[in-house]
Amino acid sequence: MGNRLAPLIAIIFMHSLESKAKLNYSCFPEVYIRYIDDIFGIWNHSEDELNNFLNIMNNLHPNIKFTIEKPDSEGWLNFLRMSLKINNLQIDRKSYRKQSSKSIFLHADSHHSELMKRNVIINEFKNIDMICSNEVFFNESSELFKSLLLENGYTLELINSLLNKSRSIYNTIPHLFHENSTYHISNQNLKTFCYNHNLKINHSPGDGHCLLHSVVTHTGIPLNQLKLIIRNEFLKDSVTYSIGTENHIKGDSKKQLDLYLNHKVYNLPIVDNMPNILTNSLGQTIFIFQIINNKLHINKIFGNDDRIPIFFLKSGDHYDAIISNIKFKHKHASFKEKFKNASVIKLPYLNENHSKEIKQILLKSNLNILPIFTPGQKLVDVLCKTALENKQCKSKNCTYKDNNCITKDVIYELSCSECEDEYIGKTKRSLHTRINEHHTSIFYIRETQPC
Repeated sequence: MGNRLAPLIAIIFMHSLESKAKLNYSCFPEVYIRYIDDIFGIWNHSEDELNNFLNIMNNLHPNIKFTIEKPDSEGWLNFLRMSLKINNLQIDRKSYRKQSSKSIFLHADSHHSELMKRNVIINEFKNIDMICSNEVFFNESSELFKSLLLENGYTLELINSLLNKSRSIYNTIPHLFHENSTYHISNQNLKTFCYNHNLKINHSPGDGHCLLHSVVTHTGIPLNQLKLIIRNEFLKDSVTYSIGTENHIKGDSKKQLDLYLNHKVYNLPIVDNMPNILTNSLGQTIFIFQIINNKLHINKIFGNDDRIPIFFLKSGDHYDAIISNIKFKHKHASFKEKFKNASVIKLPYLNENHSKEIKQILLKSNLNILPIFTPGQKLVDVLCKTALENKQCKSKNCTYKDNNCITKDVIYELSCSECEDEYIGKTKRSLHTRINEHHTSIFYIRETQPC
């Protein structure tokens, strides 16, 4: 599909065939998803009916033939760049690469910038992370991609650093828990876990509202607004949230909630139910980290949306927020902004290091010069057939001398012989082609639009 319109035309054409198939055959796939000309479907009927459906699809147009790929002996089905498998009413996913695919990737010695090469690798690791449904499949697919990068000249140290940079703790922590479990014991201590996942502890004030302050740190919701959200959520299902708070010396659950929100009395049974109230009211999943017997225990409280989860560190009755420690560098002034009124000099682009050295020299010397690096003439422009030909104007009675009319990327000026008006224009095409358009325009519109 070399033409830009080809995918769009293919989508429209395939849609028309699908519409005909739906009208002519009552048994249609339960799930039917198509990406241009690749189709994923789930069939709930017999195999004979599937073969009949295939025959109908193949008779819709003489030049279009469909084929069916079924799961292999292990149950895996390849679709686009992923492999799918039904497992206990769920779909397992892992990355897929065709066996016929060559080990071609952006090479480490390429003259692309280092930043671009690093970001391409990071984004590929992110794509693998999104495709794979669990940590086992991610590690398996990552090892295949690592071997591809090693063949293309990248060092293992660089690959591992980019892999760690691509994986956010918010993506990896769900894989630590087995299926729908709510408890995980880490082999790492808290300090090591935070270091490996770019996390840090943000200590909350110990004024009785440390849990609420931790939520404010994560969400940015003002404290007074957060109290109102908690109170409204409690009133929705006060019976459930009151479990475990009965017969307390401070009164019933509603009174305990008032004491906590208004008077910061935190040693109450209702406070133990607060993480559940927060999860249901905010919708975000909450992970509570605790150190028990010198081991890191992580408790998970499921939320109902996919937003970034909230991390707490619980020490007795005190809560602290655990937040990302990734620092973003904000450049207040770019290299070009420092040279707004500078003179511009064009230099050939050789490689990234060469460009950086020249910029550093200009910065240190305080020369008000902005370098612009251009690729220059390519080898294909020199060796291709048209480049070897001696270009000459083929027009008869050409008024331009020395073949100037075939020059491209020019700025030209035209003067009207009747009104002495002047017109300045520019064109990327040859000067001869553009001037001919002006002549044609004057010839056809002279009577309706006199100069």
